[in-house]
Amino acid sequence: MRNEAKIKLSALWMLMVVGLLVHGQLHFFEAGGVPKQGTGMLMFFTLCYLIPMAMAFLSLVLRHSANRWLNVIAGGLFLLMNLYHLWGHRGEPHQVLIIGATVVMAALILRYSWRDLRESIAESA
Repeated sequence: MRNEAKIKLSALWMLMVVGLLVHGQLHFFEAGGVPKQGTGMLMFFTLCYLIPMAMAFLSLVLRHSANRWLNVIAGGLFLLMNLYHLWGHRGEPHQVLIIGATVVMAALILRYSWRDLRESIAESA
């Protein structure tokens, strides 16, 4: 994986974190404050922020093969999760805009890492 691709992936993961944080803040403003959540849900939210932050770092330091596969898997999971989440907020234009942006970021992560994966397979054949 080229350094240029690593930097793009890292930047996209950091933008994903920002998008998720903005979405959370907008949700809290809509609800009139922070709603009470169970421990399991709080742990899920925490992982939704920590995983992209870790991926931003790992995208820069992992070796090529591990980097490609991890970005394909994590990017695909976040794409599916954000698409599902987008559907749940389809009646709220401001949420559709920010969640739609995270969908685009996840799709770009998947695209860049999948393209690099295909190129490496073609080179090894």
